[in-house]
Amino acid sequence: MAVGHHVVHGMANIEAEPITDELMDELHRIAPNNPGHLPNEIKLIETILLCHPKYPKIACFDTAFYITLPRMAKLLLIPRRFDTIGIRRYGFHGLSYAYQMEGKRKYKQVC
Repeated sequence: MAVGHHVVHGMANIEAEPITDELMDELHRIAPNNPGHLPNEIKLIETILLCHPKYPKIACFDTAFYITLPRMAKLLLIPRRFDTIGIRRYGFHGLSYAYQMEGKRKYKQVC
């Protein structure tokens, strides 16, 4: 058995990954970027870590979908001056979009 966590905003995290102390530190650091979702998800992860310490835990990030978009799709609706200073377009529900675009079989392999 394992526990998968759907993390809405992972910033630069682009693949599903095991939950480690380092990842938890990063999630705490980036939590202010998504105060509506990330703090509660962090609490849930921490609770599961305490309640089920032996189960492997994996974080799956919505932002993974958006990082792999073609450059043109990343630039849509963003003023070019923002792109030059590293501001990116993000969206959410990326795992749902990936599921719809790639099919159930591939989705299960990712998360």
